Amino acid sequence: MKRILLSMLVAVTLVGCGAVERPENPTVVPTSATAGVDISDVSAVIPALPAGLEAKQTASGLRYVDIVVGTGPEVIAGSTAEVYYTGYLKSDGSQFDSNVGGQPFPVENVGAAMVITGWNEGLVGMKQGGKRRLIIPSALGYGAQGQGPIPGNADLVFDVEVTVVR
Repeated sequence: MKRILLSMLVAVTLVGCGAVERPENPTVVPTSATAGVDISDVSAVIPALPAGLEAKQTASGLRYVDIVVGTGPEVIAGSTAEVYYTGYLKSDGSQFDSNVGGQPFPVENVGAAMVITGWNEGLVGMKQGGKRRLIIPSALGYGAQGQGPIPGNADLVFDVEVTVVR
């Protein structure tokens, strides 16, 4: 019963509500990124990353750091990725959700999936076995309305590991 409730909470947290602004064509995912981006504004409470990793930023404002580059198949728009994740509020580092230690969360139809825009964009390009930190501005997350434990206008940080790509 606890697993079912946890799975439902995860789905609701990641799906958000219909009021979240989505791009007109969500299957178009920016593929270019600027390297050498500063991520020092992330709360010091969130687990530190190993030294020497380079942050990148997409045109939408999503920032990400590849912690481990996987060696398996690559997540592309339209694929399904099964992921472990932990979500934090960027401002104070408080953890609001995680499925680590449970079942991987399936994200079907990446790029147009029923998850926040930051995930649709941030999963693309990861490879199976890869780990990435996503730093998601509010506009690519839950926006002004927030969702559950996530307040309105909150920037988010997710540590994501892709376990399966199909």
